[in-house]
Amino acid sequence: MYDLLSQRINDQWKTNRKLQDATASKRGASEIGLRAMKVTLKKRSLSLLVLLPFALFGLWFAWGIGIIPDLGLESGYYGQFNRVKHVIEDMSGVTIVDHWQHKDVSLEDFGFTLRLSDGSEVNVEFLDATPEKNERNQKRLRQIIEKQINSTKTK
Repeated sequence: MYDLLSQRINDQWKTNRKLQDATASKRGASEIGLRAMKVTLKKRSLSLLVLLPFALFGLWFAWGIGIIPDLGLESGYYGQFNRVKHVIEDMSGVTIVDHWQHKDVSLEDFGFTLRLSDGSEVNVEFLDATPEKNERNQKRLRQIIEKQINSTKTK
């Protein structure tokens, strides 16, 4: 009986020892995995820190030369066009019927066909290398547009 009891205790001890060894090896593997994950995370963070400025510069450059479509902002490639468009949209009795743009490295020229409240249509143009195209003041732009509308109506 003593031998049988001794044998069972010995078997139980061996089973427990195997479980402890298995748990220890799993714990070791998870610690190694955790260290590897930390190293990978550091590498990814470093990659992000290096690549993010290049990506942002690329987006800024693409926006500046007109690769990115018109977002309605008053800066960038379409900036002056949108500035004039917003002034026209704020004018009462004037509706934009059509517009055109001469796209190059910069947006060189652009214009609008406007329908007035009396039903007549007029063209308003902003040509490259003219002070009107480079005007940023909205009140002054409104005066320039009204002057072009009035000079076209009298012709």
